[in-house]
Amino acid sequence: MKKPALIRSPLKWAGGKFDVVPQLREHLPKAGYLIEPFVGGGSVFMNTDYDHYVLCDSNPALINFYRFLTTDTTALIDRSWSLFRDGGTREAYERNRQT
Repeated sequence: MKKPALIRSPLKWAGGKFDVVPQLREHLPKAGYLIEPFVGGGSVFMNTDYDHYVLCDSNPALINFYRFLTTDTTALIDRSWSLFRDGGTREAYERNRQT
């Protein structure tokens, strides 16, 4: 039977753990919750199956993103769509960055 594909984070994050998720999962405890002290891009929690998660990071904007994502997904997608409607080019990024 084929293993399910790993989920990639929607965020590009320095120090991401995506490449080591299979090895990390072997060492995670069997429990009802996962506490992730350095969530970053979130590759670990996105590729595990716990009942509850505690996601922590020193970057408040990142934590706010995850809160917004879980409480109002539709609004986040709607607000983000304008950033990509110009094709996701460098020029569009620079224009959006200035506003």
